[in-house]
Amino acid sequence: MKKKFIFVFTLLVFVFTSIRVNAASLGISASNRNPNTGSTVTITVNASGLIGKFSVTSSNPSVLSGGTLSDWIEDGTKRYQFTAKSKGTATITVLALDVADSSGTPFSGSKAISITVGEAATNNYLSSLSVDNATLTPEFNKDVLSYTAELEAGTTKAKINASKADSKASVSGVGEFDVEEGDNNFEVTVTAENGATRVYNLNIVVKEFDPIEVKIGKKTYTVQRNDKKITPPDGYEKTTIKIQDKEVPAYKSKLTKYTLVVLKDSKGNQAFYIYKDGKYTKYQEYTFSQIRIVPLKLTKIPAGYVKTQIKLKDDKVTAYKMNNSSNYYLIYGMNLETGKQNMYMYEKGEGTLQIYNKNMNNKLLDRMNLYKICIISLGSAVILLLVICICLMVKTHKYKKIVHRKKTKKKDQQNEVVK
Repeated sequence: MKKKFIFVFTLLVFVFTSIRVNAASLGISASNRNPNTGSTVTITVNASGLIGKFSVTSSNPSVLSGGTLSDWIEDGTKRYQFTAKSKGTATITVLALDVADSSGTPFSGSKAISITVGEAATNNYLSSLSVDNATLTPEFNKDVLSYTAELEAGTTKAKINASKADSKASVSGVGEFDVEEGDNNFEVTVTAENGATRVYNLNIVVKEFDPIEVKIGKKTYTVQRNDKKITPPDGYEKTTIKIQDKEVPAYKSKLTKYTLVVLKDSKGNQAFYIYKDGKYTKYQEYTFSQIRIVPLKLTKIPAGYVKTQIKLKDDKVTAYKMNNSSNYYLIYGMNLETGKQNMYMYEKGEGTLQIYNKNMNNKLLDRMNLYKICIISLGSAVILLLVICICLMVKTHKYKKIVHRKKTKKKDQQNEVVK
């Protein structure tokens, strides 16, 4: 009986030991065996019944990069991120470096998995874009990124429709949206499989009831009455005025004394205009470092300068310069921080602005005038010297002729005496 007990006990110990030893295993798996460039792959390492250091590496980091040269895993799983860099094949290998099973028996071995990276699609174009009950301007073209669509007055909802050119791409910014009177800006974004994006801009304009139209020259503008999306220039406060007996939003400044309104052209472009006595003048404001100015008209042109025009932003501004080769211009304007009107010197190359130093300019003009006087004097002296030289040359020539005649006459007389 005792011998049987010992036999059974020994057998059980052997079975349990075998089970524990057999329970130790190493495995590897991938979240995606065929990723595209730009995507990530999660590699899962399963070290069941094992404790120690493992390496998880790629055979071709230029194709699939990531992993670790040494990491501790203790009887469980661990995940590692790899990035698909380029098209090709790479083998991910997990290798036991200094590992033992749960009984302390050293463990050695490795597992590997092959990953094939493909080229991700790059197409991020739309094949169509539309707005229900509206016509796009211009007509849709996949290469054109900005459009305008006009809806009737009173419309509160707009439905944007779009189709992607590539089935692997994704589109956002489509569906039904709330709109209000005036401009409503939307973006339709197409994301290619490789992550590259393309944004189509859509301005949905809801017409106004009984719009106020004004004319500036030959162009017709509409007074913008929806001021929810209007941000006035610094220093201007919101108020209201009447145009054509209708109340419209306006903006006033105690500093400039200007009253501004927003006008919109036929293409939907908006801009601030100075409103005074029923007339409209485009409001121009420019910032140079810390200086904000509004250009003003100048009645008298500075001495030594001529009137011209320069381009600031998209506007033509009256300026004054000494000569065509100069990069320096004078601009007369009002400082929007102090309210003072000054003459400013503008350097076109760097786009810098500073208060014009009149005294320095007068000194420069005086020096230039002095140079002119010196040049004129020098020129006059040269001319006088030339005249004197010519006179001397003429006089010398005449003297030589007289002497020659006398010599010739004397010789003739001598010849007659000899005869």
